[in-house]
Amino acid sequence: MGYSQRQVASLLGLHDAAPVSLWEKGAILPSTVNLIQLSLLYRTYPNELYDDVFHTFRERLKVKELELFKSE
Repeated sequence: MGYSQRQVASLLGLHDAAPVSLWEKGAILPSTVNLIQLSLLYRTYPNELYDDVFHTFRERLKVKELELFKSE
């Protein structure tokens, strides 16, 4: 969308751009509220903002589901 980190921080009501930088680097994930706001700001779905994380979690859940149903 062409926003700077400072602009994103301002639009999300953050005091500075440090969290935005950390989110972009993958050092931390945004809170649920900030993830929803980011998805609205960038006009996309939350899972598309963190595609790798989404796929990793989905695969872990699939494995756990299989284990759960095998044990029953």
